[in-house]
Amino acid sequence: MAPRFMPYFNDPARPDPHYGLKGWANAGLSSANRIKVSRYKQDYAVHNRYSPGRGAIVLRSTFYIHAGPATLNDWGFGSAGCIEIIGNYDDFKNAIAGLSGLSNASSDSAIEALVAAGKLTVVIQGAKVPDIRNNQTRRVHD
Repeated sequence: MAPRFMPYFNDPARPDPHYGLKGWANAGLSSANRIKVSRYKQDYAVHNRYSPGRGAIVLRSTFYIHAGPATLNDWGFGSAGCIEIIGNYDDFKNAIAGLSGLSNASSDSAIEALVAAGKLTVVIQGAKVPDIRNNQTRRVHD
């Protein structure tokens, strides 16, 4: 399981230049797409909360697949459009390594080898972007 959309507030008073939009945004990839992965960041660590999971599959720009919370009840995680894997991220990476055919490689080495060979592809299904402004359970001001 992996959340695909996440409300994100880029404070207009002190905007993070990493993101182009200011104020509330509902970040995430919504269009159906087939992405040939061109980069794997083996040492990537989640920024907003400790996670034992390391590494990120770069989909494009700042949209990654990386470690997320252990369960859906684990609060404090947040995403600015990345796909966060729920549960043990190492299990996710090991599944990719298992499918790679590289039997003696670590999961990170297998993913890097697949990326280098142009053989790691992510298929994203189309999804409607949630309307965060009209579906809030309480009013949050910009």
